[in-house]
Amino acid sequence: MTQTAMTTTTAEQRLPVATAFDEVARRAKAISQSDIIPEAYRNKPGNCLIAIEMADRMGCAPLQIMQAMFVVHGQPGWSAKWLIATANASRKFTPLRWKFTTDANGTKTGAICYATDKSTGELLEGTKVTLEMAQAEGWTKNSKWKTMTEQMLVYRSAAFWVRMYCPEIAMGLQSVEEIEDVQSTRQQVHARTFSAALGAMPEAQPVALPSGEPKSASAHDAEFDGVDPETGEVTP
Repeated sequence: MTQTAMTTTTAEQRLPVATAFDEVARRAKAISQSDIIPEAYRNKPGNCLIAIEMADRMGCAPLQIMQAMFVVHGQPGWSAKWLIATANASRKFTPLRWKFTTDANGTKTGAICYATDKSTGELLEGTKVTLEMAQAEGWTKNSKWKTMTEQMLVYRSAAFWVRMYCPEIAMGLQSVEEIEDVQSTRQQVHARTFSAALGAMPEAQPVALPSGEPKSASAHDAEFDGVDPETGEVTP
């Protein structure tokens, strides 16, 4: 009797879950048909379903997630602007700010993201990101480090700060800028590896072709002992 009651209760508990999933799936399909959502979600209910789920967890609208999450080489990531805005909107910290280091010419070569914890008054400083670090890690293979250096210092240092002090905002995902830097480095490594492999291959040697007149069929056949060259019969 008890076992029957437990089985009935479990089945009844599953019903709302299935119903809720069906409802979310219908929402995802409807949203995917919109022409104002980003391309990565258009006519892709599965992607929209993930965006809805993440929006529910973070307490925001699905469109916000769609506008902030990008897929780079098959890997989803947040825009750094979204991470900064979400950290500021949490109201747990003062707005994010940056300290910059410069070289002798006044060019910015490093950045530290910081904020103050409102509950404790503690100054929270993130990892210092420098051009030297970017070059050592191979990030500068990404052309954005040459065209918008200061902005990349800001974005990279902000991503480090978020993962250090409020990782729940990123939900385990990297920023788009980080993914692009890593992919640029990997492509460069793959290109070098391919070139090295080609260089290690031995050079093709020319094939020596036979010279002189080709032998006639009868002469060729006569080379085989015990075979009549005219009839092809095996002779004792």
